[in-house]
Amino acid sequence: MGLFNFLKEVCDPGVISDYNDLKNNHRDALDNWLRGGYRPRVIIPESERGAFNDYDEEYNYLNKQITQYGWLNGIDEMTYEQKRIIVGRKQQILSLYATFHKYEKKVSEIAKIAEQYPYGFNSIAIKYGKFRINNLYVESFNIFKGSNKQIDSNKLYSISDALKRLNAITTETPFTSSLFSLDFSSYATAQVVDTVHQLTPEQCSIILSHMDELRSENTRLNQKHKEEQDAETKKKEKELIDKAVFLANCCPRAYKELFNYPLEKITSSKAEQILEKEDVIRATEKKRREEESALRKKEEEKRNLATILPACVKSWRTHSNSIIKHMYFYDYYSYADNKDTASQSIRDTWRTIWHFKNDPDKNVSDSDHKQALRIVTKLVEDALRSAFGTKTEYLTLVCLTASTRRKTEMRYNDFAEIVCKDLNMINAYPHIRVTEDGNAKHDGGDGSHRVYYDSYFFNGKYVVLFDDVRTTGNSLEQERRTLEGFGAKVICAVTIAQTTH
Repeated sequence: MGLFNFLKEVCDPGVISDYNDLKNNHRDALDNWLRGGYRPRVIIPESERGAFNDYDEEYNYLNKQITQYGWLNGIDEMTYEQKRIIVGRKQQILSLYATFHKYEKKVSEIAKIAEQYPYGFNSIAIKYGKFRINNLYVESFNIFKGSNKQIDSNKLYSISDALKRLNAITTETPFTSSLFSLDFSSYATAQVVDTVHQLTPEQCSIILSHMDELRSENTRLNQKHKEEQDAETKKKEKELIDKAVFLANCCPRAYKELFNYPLEKITSSKAEQILEKEDVIRATEKKRREEESALRKKEEEKRNLATILPACVKSWRTHSNSIIKHMYFYDYYSYADNKDTASQSIRDTWRTIWHFKNDPDKNVSDSDHKQALRIVTKLVEDALRSAFGTKTEYLTLVCLTASTRRKTEMRYNDFAEIVCKDLNMINAYPHIRVTEDGNAKHDGGDGSHRVYYDSYFFNGKYVVLFDDVRTTGNSLEQERRTLEGFGAKVICAVTIAQTTH
């Protein structure tokens, strides 16, 4: 504070006294006046609004005057001139505040009523005052007499929203005033007030003058709202249960697998659990149906194997002295007749067959046998896979025995195991064994040897015969007759080579 300002205050103590009275005893009134706090004055009645209109104009004028003497830094830091200007409006400040506070207090009372009686408040406001507070409960209205079409209760909508709803309904039924109920008409024409603090004194008085009816209406509508909510809850629970039951009926396999809960005992909480797993249920059901379809298809396929499997090799050749469909990969020329003139390809064929046979008397190295085994195995697997596809699982591989047990084992044991594993075929090797060795024809013997068959094993089997070289086909035919005598069905024969003369 400057010296000049100090001297003015000393010489004019009345200003300071009145200002201190305003500051210390009427601080709220002074603060309201200084910050333009009366501008939202809808609560002031029309009869008393003139003073506030004058104040609004004066406020801007005085604000300019006050700022001539420095910025207004707060009630406690004013200059003498600012204090003098304010003191000159002391009565106006107190009068405006008293009027404003009186009606503000009434609105606060109304706000408590709205909070305490949220159901009855708008009912009375619409009925007697043609106004309503936005977002307070309102009773649902029948739009058409005798109609069950309603506006949702629970929450109020703006008039435009309500009329939009009305227009949507009247697209089916032409709108006439005779159909428009009185209650909804009052609702639709009611003034929308966003908050209680925007009510006029007249509107506040309407509420206060009908408090008994407001309380009564609040009790009635509160009960009605609870009943509506209970009905809505039951409706939603029923819809939830119905949806869960529908899902269970649509996906019976998956439902039984995942829940297996009696449908007639499903509760809303159980329905929620079921519907939460709807995607899982539908995916599981789809998978189970696909599995069942595949199983039916496989069963149908099994029933028709006697027709299906022979059809897979109908393009294979047959020979004049045999009915067996036959596949081979090389032409085999007699070594004795062609050893001096044989081409490289003929010699490669001999070598592959000899190494595959793995005769213990021929000193075939382990690496040579494995190389030949890989070649023959691939040829046979490719041929069978090409002809039968996944149906190889129905086939039984039978390798024709060699003249001795040891030769048979060294020739076919690994081969049969590999092919059957790769193609998911049935391996008959363990079910056939040489019980008495014989002498091979190329060694001067007649090739006869004794063989044991597990006859029960072969009953109903679909057989692929395998031998290293087919010459006349008599061995294959004899094997076919033997196996079919046990109840098997020989589908075809595969050999590495066919003797050519």
